[in-house]
Amino acid sequence: MKTEFSKLILPMLVIVLAVTSAFTTVNSTTKKALAVTPYEKQTIGGENLCVPRLESCSLTNNGVFCTVGQISGNPRLYEMDANDDCTIPLYKP
Repeated sequence: MKTEFSKLILPMLVIVLAVTSAFTTVNSTTKKALAVTPYEKQTIGGENLCVPRLESCSLTNNGVFCTVGQISGNPRLYEMDANDDCTIPLYKP
């Protein structure tokens, strides 16, 4: 009985653990990528504002800037820096 458990059940448990660990790693990486909140620079009444936008952007520089509506020619999107200014450029994921 003990050898059956070792030969059949134990390898199955190891495979299940490996697959579960792989999916957990993928999910945590995806959550980190989505944690960036994009802001659009706007000047309203002579005051510079950072207006949050619902876009999917990344900090990874791939050469293509993240824009409003993901349409080139639209205003670029930024992440806020430590001084609450929109200065950190964002890129398309």
